[in-house]
Amino acid sequence: MAGGTDEGPNPLEIFLSSLPACICAIGRIIAMQRKIDLRGIQVEVEGDIDKDFLMGKTQEGRSGFTEIRSMVKIDADMTDEEKNSFLHEIEMRCPIADNMANKSVLKA
Repeated sequence: MAGGTDEGPNPLEIFLSSLPACICAIGRIIAMQRKIDLRGIQVEVEGDIDKDFLMGKTQEGRSGFTEIRSMVKIDADMTDEEKNSFLHEIEMRCPIADNMANKSVLKA
C-alpha cells in the first residue's frame, strides 16, 4: 500500500496487536487475583479502516479504525455467564481498551 519490504508489522498492525496482548495480560492478573484456574486465553482482533482516506484519495471519512472487533476464547471451568463477567472486568481494567474507547488528550 505505501511501500516497504513487508519484513515487519506496520504501525496499524502494532496498534491492533496491543489490544489482544493487553486483554491476555489483564486476564491473567484478574485470574490470579480471583484464584481462577485460567488454562488459557486466546484473542483475535480485526479492524476496519478507510484506506482511501488514509492514502489521501478522499477528504471524507477518518484516518483511524472505524470498527475494531475482538474475539476472545477463555479456557477455564466457568459458565458462559461467568466468562462474560470475567471478560467485562478485563475490558473495564484494560488500559488499551480504555484508550481505544475513550478520547485522551494528545499533546505534541
